[in-house]
Amino acid sequence: MGPTPQSGVGSGLSASGVQPLDPAPADMVISRLLEQRAAATPDRVVLHFEDSSLTYAEIDARAGSLASTLDEMGVARGDRVGMMLLNGEPFITIYFALGKLGAVAVPINPTY
Repeated sequence: MGPTPQSGVGSGLSASGVQPLDPAPADMVISRLLEQRAAATPDRVVLHFEDSSLTYAEIDARAGSLASTLDEMGVARGDRVGMMLLNGEPFITIYFALGKLGAVAVPINPTY
């Protein structure tokens, strides 16, 4: 039997065996991080949920489109926006869209 793949701290691989991306600078906001990752690795799958998966480019495009709509509705930098959503793609898209506007996402757990 051959050697088994290593994962975890110090191995350079995540538990799934995928090489992780370099960490972001401490002063970077999350929406800019998404934009950088989408530019660098547009086809890399970043979200798996139920029977679907999305790439960095797909999430960035969806978030950008939603950010434009929210901007037209009057959502602005510093606004707090409640998000009463279950975990899934809509939560991620709205979270990043709000970040692109500089608005503050306020997650509310709908199960309570």
